[in-house]
Amino acid sequence: MPVEEQLRTNFQCLIMGKQGSGKSLLAKAILAYYALTDSRDYYVALSAKPDLAHPRVPSFGPSYEIDLHKLGFEDVEINPKEGFGFSLRSALQAHPRLVITEKGLPPMEREAFLDFFAKEAMDLGSMVILVDEAERYFPKYRPSEGMLDLIRRARWKGIDLIIIAHNDASVHHEVAAEANALICFRTQHKTRIERLAHFIEDAAVVADLPRYGYILVDDETGARLFGQSTADLEELKRQHPEIFV
Repeated sequence: MPVEEQLRTNFQCLIMGKQGSGKSLLAKAILAYYALTDSRDYYVALSAKPDLAHPRVPSFGPSYEIDLHKLGFEDVEINPKEGFGFSLRSALQAHPRLVITEKGLPPMEREAFLDFFAKEAMDLGSMVILVDEAERYFPKYRPSEGMLDLIRRARWKGIDLIIIAHNDASVHHEVAAEANALICFRTQHKTRIERLAHFIEDAAVVADLPRYGYILVDDETGARLFGQSTADLEELKRQHPEIFV
């Protein structure tokens, strides 16, 4: 089933997988579908990696890399000098589509930034937020209270969350607990597969997924769906070639 058919009101999705498995590409595809349909008032992609804002051109094979700038996203860089002074509200009022790259904030300053970020997001509502490297923004121990409040109450504020992590054990437990959709890319680690049995009745199927393949578990309907990032992106590229690198 094409990924755009999974989009719905109050979408709170956790995407898990190893580096290079395709999870970031699929997350950007979901964000792109939201932006192309103009489903919300505001769109934010938050990451510590510059390649989210400035994707590299693939060196071989077809290019399925989405350029968020071609969807109208603007760059914002948060560094140690600007972390406390950043206003999400002001930034979004100037540019309602933002790629926010957080660079080198010390732990205490990052927590303060995230608390302000989450509070202003909740005040604004009607937003889609993609959070890359969730281990940094929803750490397993001592996460920002503001960010926890965001995942607990996002659906009541019309905020959809697309959260990318390496696995569910590397982030705070409420990230998976509050998600109503789980997308898991190929994993072979026995303990992780056993842990996924909480979400998937037959978690062993996860180990058989091919590279760039994933299983989507819908917590609200109980559906289990299999997909391929490349197939999703091929369809998106066919419809909107202008948004790709």
